[in-house]
Amino acid sequence: MPLYTYEQLLHAEITRSPSLIGDMILPEQGSLLMIAETEAGKSVIAFDMAICLALGKPLWGAVRKRHGEIGKPFFPVHRPCRVLYIDTELGPVGSKERLKLFDRIHCEGRDLGEQIQFVTGEYAPLLLHNKPGDKEKYLENFDKLFVETKPDVVFLDPLAQLHEMD
Repeated sequence: MPLYTYEQLLHAEITRSPSLIGDMILPEQGSLLMIAETEAGKSVIAFDMAICLALGKPLWGAVRKRHGEIGKPFFPVHRPCRVLYIDTELGPVGSKERLKLFDRIHCEGRDLGEQIQFVTGEYAPLLLHNKPGDKEKYLENFDKLFVETKPDVVFLDPLAQLHEMD
């Protein structure tokens, strides 16, 4: 991450990085965090987003209706992405049931191959930190998983299950 003085930043020629979703909703090399009450539907939204990103398909089918923009997606996905979805709640049975619902909506007749991959149930202990005094390097499990799957986008669902901090 660059460090700028006031004058350097004021006069720097900086361009926006490309975006995966919309106009900087999810920038390349960026992050997006969904926060809401428990059972608000964040996981359903995330699952739908993951599949749309894998397909390169606009999110939720929402299109503009104003003159000059009629039919233009509100949330365009600018290119198909390799997606890794890490589910820590549903397990394989629940993830498959949810996937079947979204398959009917988005994917029937399409083969996504390895464009979207799921970790659900036990892969290896996945924590975003190492436990104090523990010899296992949990964060290295993410590194191995990312090398194996080569994702453009990673969904951590829910984030709270991937750390043991208050």
